[in-house]
Amino acid sequence: MDSYNAIIIKHSIARNGIPFEMKLPSVKPISINKLTKEQFDAEMQAGMDDIHAGRVIPAEEIEIEMNKTYDQLNETTEKS
Repeated sequence: MDSYNAIIIKHSIARNGIPFEMKLPSVKPISINKLTKEQFDAEMQAGMDDIHAGRVIPAEEIEIEMNKTYDQLNETTEKS
């Protein structure tokens, strides 16, 4: 686990919650029902461009990292 994740976990345990403020975004997400065909096509193309440019993280990698983080968090809280 990298040091950033370790810090977040330690602060979460110390505060008995998340160590930062959570807010809703000021801009609402795009509603697919309100897009024109051209807008929808542009959004889909932007997603495809991200994939082709490698600006994605495979779900398997995210799952591995989450398991590592939560396994270590569970180990830490079990020791407390």
